Amino acid sequence: MDETTGSVGWAAEQTTVSAPPNDRRDTAHRLFEAYNTNTRRPTVLDPAARKVMFRALARALKGWFPADPGAAILEIGCGEGTLLCLLRQMGYSNLDGFDLSPENVRICRQLGLSFVQQFDALKLSEWPKRRYDAIFALDVIEHLPKPRAADFVEQARSLLAAGGALIVQAPNMSNLWAAYHLHYDLTHEWGLIERTAIDLFHLAGFRLDQIEVRPCWSATTVAGRLRELYCRLVHRLLWLTEQGCRPKICTPNLLVRGVRR
Repeated sequence: MDETTGSVGWAAEQTTVSAPPNDRRDTAHRLFEAYNTNTRRPTVLDPAARKVMFRALARALKGWFPADPGAAILEIGCGEGTLLCLLRQMGYSNLDGFDLSPENVRICRQLGLSFVQQFDALKLSEWPKRRYDAIFALDVIEHLPKPRAADFVEQARSLLAAGGALIVQAPNMSNLWAAYHLHYDLTHEWGLIERTAIDLFHLAGFRLDQIEVRPCWSATTVAGRLRELYCRLVHRLLWLTEQGCRPKICTPNLLVRGVRR
């Protein structure tokens, strides 16, 4: 696991998990039943992990948190509740969240996030119709079937209030170690690059001037910052061989924000 997302990384286990015929469970179903146990990830129940993960998220999402502490916020695929706990610590109180994994939901409730529900992101059209000022879907979309991705983003956009923002984090396939990060989780299906991230949000109804893509810088130590610098240098050198459009973002994950005007 890298520093990019801490326990939120790969926290959104969103794919259909209904049992196959003859009650034989597929790989995703087996994994999601006890996602935290099966992936052996730390949670914010550990004070040391909590400190690192909060700092990483705060840096990665800097400038994209709502200005109003009363803003309505939904986290899709909230995993073990790391981002929701950070938001609560930052003073936000109007929070919603859901995750597909029943174990993750139990962990969230153990952390005092009693509002977290078990729900499938592919059924977002069935979520209660309220308007949110911000919707976070960190490390969710790579778990979804690619043909359903535009519909997912469109459904999330429909839940935004005017001026609200949808923020998505996904594996960056322009990263030099993209194959490793993509296959770190058994249920990762695909990833994005800067161009396809814009295309996806545009297909889902955001205008081009409403879409922003940026790196996910999240190192919290001097050593981590040095690794980020090394990543930048190697990325620039190796992409010199590409004659066409060279990707600018080198981080393992990229962040996409669409604002509904």
